[in-house]
Amino acid sequence: MRNCIVIHNGVQHSGSAARALHRRGRLLAMMTRLQVGDAPAGPLKYLSQASSHARRLLENRTVPGLPDQLIRRVGLVHEFVRRAPVIGRSLPLRRFLTNRFEAGCVRRLPADAEHLLLTDYAALRILLATADLGIQRVLDLSQPLPATIQEAIREDIDAHGFTPDSYNDRFAPAEDERVRQEVHLADKVIVASEFSRSSVLRERPDADVVVVPYGFDTPAPVIRPRRPGPPRLLFVGALSEHKGISVLAQAMRRLEADRSPVHLDVVGGAPGTAPLPDWPGNVTLHGRAGRGYVSRMFADADYLVLPSISEGFGRVIVEALSHGCGVITTERTAAPDILRDCPDAPIHINRVAERDRLAEVITAVTGTVDADEAQARRERAVAAAARYSHARYAETLDRIMTR
Repeated sequence: MRNCIVIHNGVQHSGSAARALHRRGRLLAMMTRLQVGDAPAGPLKYLSQASSHARRLLENRTVPGLPDQLIRRVGLVHEFVRRAPVIGRSLPLRRFLTNRFEAGCVRRLPADAEHLLLTDYAALRILLATADLGIQRVLDLSQPLPATIQEAIREDIDAHGFTPDSYNDRFAPAEDERVRQEVHLADKVIVASEFSRSSVLRERPDADVVVVPYGFDTPAPVIRPRRPGPPRLLFVGALSEHKGISVLAQAMRRLEADRSPVHLDVVGGAPGTAPLPDWPGNVTLHGRAGRGYVSRMFADADYLVLPSISEGFGRVIVEALSHGCGVITTERTAAPDILRDCPDAPIHINRVAERDRLAEVITAVTGTVDADEAQARRERAVAAAARYSHARYAETLDRIMTR
């Protein structure tokens, strides 16, 4: 029964959802702004040749593995413009493009659709237009509700004195209200973590909210022995206070003052114009990097450190585990869910309210460990990551969408 449609506004994990439903024989169509397949379509073919930034952007917004006949492209170039530097930060432009995308999807809905999987921030008009059609509308939330994120940001500002511009996830009131309405109109909401589920239930206690953890297609791991030298930490992500970047810098300064041998590698770039912290000498900045480079960094690291104030899931956590890397992160991620599922996973929780103790947590976690212990930790990490396969995600999503 091929009756599921993914309405895809540019959130890449929805591309994974479309592939999952296709593998299960359920996908009728995917409406998207994203590039699908290897060959750039339409104006993107020329825009992607303009600069290295444009090529990277196209690569990061590409959904592979779907037959072209299942794709209904809606405003593809608009998604590219929306993601462009400076231009894409215009809130009126984003609203205009989102409205056009939603209207285009409503016009092109197949008459035999029975289930819709909708992306947050681009579902409102579609939900309103399909209210009386007898179609099951499932809203796929990629992160906690904006109100939850804003609350976390306010708490962080009060605790550390940061400025609002230091956070890469800030929402205009109109965007907040749009998502609230989407949650109330949807027949079902799927999220990737219990943290996100609690956010939805605070807004709508009677909501049908189901946790569907993300799935990952990771290559067969090569668990190599830990190389000699001091403990190595790794941060991968946007250099924003949302990810706890200044808290991490402060912890590394304390470790340097204590003459700790721990070293931190930082991979990522700043999402805006906010000032970056002053990094001590025990930190190496690598800037933005491709997947192959990041994969090698994971393989050499002992622990990923992700002191985020809020994550819908935290994909990088499973990516780190799949390379045999341990994880130090907060409770506002999928880490507590993974630990419930895999109690032996080498994940250590440093609560958001206690992030001032991050240096102590790092010292305790990276203390004297012999080669056998390090190897056992890597094996436990890979075993935990294996439970979050794309096949498991596809099975769970299919069951939720069609029941």
